[in-house]
Amino acid sequence: IVRRHEKIRSLYDSTLKLIAHCPHTYIGQYISRIKIAGEEDSVYIFSDGLYDIDFRKLLHFPFNSSNVSTMSFDTNGITTELLLSSGKKFAVAQIDKKSPLDLASVFYHNNQLYMLMSLSGLLVGLILTNMFRSRNKKNLALIASQKAELERTHNELKETQQKLITIEKYKQAKDIAGGFAHEIRNALFPADGILTKMKSVASKGQLEPNQLKAWLNDTGHSIGRAIDITELISTYTKLDSDPTTVEVDINSALNTVLKANKFLISEANVNLKLDIADNSIIRATRDQIEILFNNLLVNSLDAISTQSSPEIIILIEHTKQILTVTFSDNGSGIGPEHIERIFDTFYSTKPERGTGLGLSMVKKITERFDGTINVSSVPNVKTTFEIKWPCIIATS
Repeated sequence: IVRRHEKIRSLYDSTLKLIAHCPHTYIGQYISRIKIAGEEDSVYIFSDGLYDIDFRKLLHFPFNSSNVSTMSFDTNGITTELLLSSGKKFAVAQIDKKSPLDLASVFYHNNQLYMLMSLSGLLVGLILTNMFRSRNKKNLALIASQKAELERTHNELKETQQKLITIEKYKQAKDIAGGFAHEIRNALFPADGILTKMKSVASKGQLEPNQLKAWLNDTGHSIGRAIDITELISTYTKLDSDPTTVEVDINSALNTVLKANKFLISEANVNLKLDIADNSIIRATRDQIEILFNNLLVNSLDAISTQSSPEIIILIEHTKQILTVTFSDNGSGIGPEHIERIFDTFYSTKPERGTGLGLSMVKKITERFDGTINVSSVPNVKTTFEIKWPCIIATS
């Protein structure tokens, strides 16, 4: 029994037990049942086609038929042909067991809307996937190109940097060699002139003992200055040769330098003021710290030599992280045209008696132990050198 309720088909057996239920609203009007090849159970004839017991469509009619009658049977009583009619329309339906391709055709006809939508979605998906892949390939190619360009640029920068380092080293060596030659020549020039004059006077037999003594003193002074310059340059070039560092007590190093220059300080009649914090310790090389203090002290003593009330102030203070050393004096000072170059090797504002190495050594030693140095000056009022180093807290 096939019962229709609101276009929904339900199949019942003779005891009215529900066998199958078809929720499809497009199924046609029920007509009768027949037996066909390939189906164990009878199939159902509806106006739009044949359906099995589970309401799966087995045959699609070309039009909705109002009358469907059997035209022929085989020897087993299986229907092989149907006559379809609807008004003036007639058709003969031949019933054979369908191949998988035929069944696929029926399935497509019944579900063509969904299949078309699925195929369209799949096509759109394929198009988008291809577009994404194409864009991704382009992006990967661009990334690879950019990476190669960055590596090439990096290598070029390294090569350029190495060339610049080589050029800078050559320039430094050239400057040091040139400055060294210049300073030695200046130091020995007076001695050369005196010796030339002594030869001239001696050849005439006019060389007096007092004059000879004075000339010898001047010559000795000139040669001594050349030797001092040579020793300074030797010290300067060896600053980086000793990598060993220890805990250095800055106060102790400063006291050693002050004692060594006690006579010069007394001769200068300088008012020396000290304000030194305890436990002022850094990691460095003691000999080089003493060289640094000595150069700063000698520099200040030279600057105050023309002042009526010379004064030098040395301040050492520290926090947990930073130790600060300040050297101040009221000497002649440094003019603004010189202050940017005072740390350059062989640059001196007093070439007649300076070597241009003292402050250069101060800066090099400061930076070797991770420090910084700054200078400020108001000529004939105050000049200050400020050095900062990482501080070590004493554990004793």
